[in-house]
Amino acid sequence: MNWALRSSPIVSEWWEKQDIRGQGISIALLGTGVLPTHPDLQGAIKGAFSFDGSDITENPTNIGTQAALMVAARGYYSYGIAPEANLLIGKIGRNEREIRAAGLLAGLSWALDNGADIVAMLLDFRELSSSESAAMEDMIQTARSRKVLLMAPVGNATGPKPETRFPAALNGVLCVGVHDSNSQHSTFSARSYHLDVLAPGEDLTLPEPNGDYRLNLRDTALATAFMAGVAALIKADFSRRGKIFDPAEIVGLLRDTAIPHKNITKGSDVEYGHGIFSADNLLQVLRHE
Repeated sequence: MNWALRSSPIVSEWWEKQDIRGQGISIALLGTGVLPTHPDLQGAIKGAFSFDGSDITENPTNIGTQAALMVAARGYYSYGIAPEANLLIGKIGRNEREIRAAGLLAGLSWALDNGADIVAMLLDFRELSSSESAAMEDMIQTARSRKVLLMAPVGNATGPKPETRFPAALNGVLCVGVHDSNSQHSTFSARSYHLDVLAPGEDLTLPEPNGDYRLNLRDTALATAFMAGVAALIKADFSRRGKIFDPAEIVGLLRDTAIPHKNITKGSDVEYGHGIFSADNLLQVLRHE
C-alpha cells in the first residue's frame, strides 16, 4: 500500500470494520484507455468504449492505467481505494493532446447510458466553445438527474496565476487538485478559484505489469482517480444504509469535511480550495448520520 492508504482509516474503517470496498459500484474513467491485461485489473473492467473505434489498450506507463490502479487495483500487486468497484473505461483520445470536447461528450453519454455511478473525466481543456459548454452543461444536468457524481482535475500548471480549466470549472463537477505526503499543495497542481479539494497524488507507488513499482506520474488526473475511489466507498456506504446518493450533497460533504490550509480562506484558497480531503472527518460525519 502507498502512503495515501497507510495513513488513512479507509482500510481499517471501511474495508475491515464495515466490509465496504466499493462492491457493486461502477466508476467510469474517461481518458486515453488502459492496459486491460495488467494483473491488478483482472476482473475490474466491466465495460469499454472507444471514441475512434480503436482498442482501449494504452502504454502501461500512461495516466489511464495508473488511474485505474489507483481506483480499483485488485490486490495482485497492490490495492486501489475501492478494490471491488467495477470500472467502465472510456477511451476518448489516443493521448491527452488529442482529446477534444466531442470525444468527452461521447464518452460521458456512454458512461451515463451504461450505469456509471461516478464519472472521473481525466482531462482538462483550457477553453470550451459556447456550444461545447452548453452541451456539457446539459450533460451535467442529465448526470445530476441520474444521481451520478462527476469529477475532473484542476489541471497541471506551475505558474502563480490561477487557472480555469474545463470541465472542472463547470458547476456540478467536483474539481480536484493534488497534495503530497506532507499535506502540502503539490507544485504541479494548478491554482484555481474553482478548486474544491486536494487529494493524494504525488509520490504514490503503483505497480507495473511485471510487479516492479514506480512512482505515479505527476498529474492531477491521478488525484481525481483517488477521489473517484473514495466516492465509490461513500456510494456503497449509502446503498447499504438505504440513503440517496445525491451528487450535490456529496460535493458539499467533501468540501465541509476537508481540512483547510487556513480557516479564513476555506473555499477561496486558490491552492487548497476547501482544503485537503480528510477520510477521518468524513467518516466521523457518516457515523453520526
